[in-house]
Amino acid sequence: TAWQIETALNGLNGTRARLSGRILQSGTLDLNLSGAAPLALANPFLAPRNILGDAVFDLALRGPAALSSLSGSISTTNGRFSAPNLRTSLADIAAQVQFTRENALIDASANVSSGGRITLRGPVALDTALAADLAVSLNSVRVVNPTLFDTRLNGQLNIRGSLIEDALISGQLDLL
Repeated sequence: TAWQIETALNGLNGTRARLSGRILQSGTLDLNLSGAAPLALANPFLAPRNILGDAVFDLALRGPAALSSLSGSISTTNGRFSAPNLRTSLADIAAQVQFTRENALIDASANVSSGGRITLRGPVALDTALAADLAVSLNSVRVVNPTLFDTRLNGQLNIRGSLIEDALISGQLDLL
């Protein structure tokens, strides 16, 4: 009545995964996936930017093969992201994405290399529009262009609507 799956994988740099569960003849999934992987796997898609650290995941797919069947979480601590073309980097990245059947709830924060801290919190719908209601907080984030300015930003921005198109970005930033 179903395909039973039980497998464990180990790879370079601490990559590991365990997949177990069943795929029913109807195509309905009852699967668990857990493990860890280096964030650097995303670097070919981010170039010239770079990300380091490890992602730990504990996910389940229960129902049809669709994002709406996903639950569980992905998290990272002590991550690092650099954007040399923007002359900035983020350190001590702590992030957790909690998946429910309809949303990904994001809770992330990081220190900015030039000074200050940034946080991002809120849900993103797991649908084709990726509707979001995100809050971005900037706390004494230093922004520098050596020939033009050197300032600090404090404030809150909100991103609401489809991340694919027409999202509204609003809020207030104070320059110090």
